[in-house]
Amino acid sequence: MIKVSIIIPCYNATTYIDNCIKSIMKDELKEKEIIIVNDGSTDSSLSVVENYFSNNKDIDSQIITTENKGVSEARNIGVEHAK
Repeated sequence: MIKVSIIIPCYNATTYIDNCIKSIMKDELKEKEIIIVNDGSTDSSLSVVENYFSNNKDIDSQIITTENKGVSEARNIGVEHAK
């Protein structure tokens, strides 16, 4: 079965990151991993993501936190960690 890595760069995304993850989880593709790259957020984005994944431990997920380097670098970091 094919596994898909979904990489989400996240910078100050408190207002929409929860809905973003929920939308991905509605997809019928079973073999997927979600990689959130917290790109130096200064809001509560990281705690929202951590809370979601701690309440849904069956999701194959990674959270990577970096200093703010921009969306392109955040994507590249996510690719480096993809399985």
